Amino acid sequence: MRVNENKGVINYKGTISGGIHVQNVSAEHSSSNEEAIDLKQLAEEIKQLRRSARLEASEVEHDHAVAELASAEKATREGDAPTALGHLKNAGQWALEVAEKIGVPLVLEVLKKSI
Repeated sequence: MRVNENKGVINYKGTISGGIHVQNVSAEHSSSNEEAIDLKQLAEEIKQLRRSARLEASEVEHDHAVAELASAEKATREGDAPTALGHLKNAGQWALEVAEKIGVPLVLEVLKKSI
């Protein structure tokens, strides 16, 4: 996945053959089969998700997810894609479920790939 608004970011985490563990590695590149993500659109969808999630929150964990969504929205608007993606990941499964309910396709895609 490539996030694009004057910069592209791809985050990788996993295992390379031979059992070598890789974590928190970032690389910048472009490829014709990658999907660029518009940060302005992502910020608007996060805003929609945050507002809906705030209305549905009934557990402490939900409040935490709403706070992470607010931080993700702020970082996205500031053009800080890596920070935004980290906050979206921290928003967790419940945020993903709310995103599915309200139909925000871009943020849903990002959440699915980050969780």
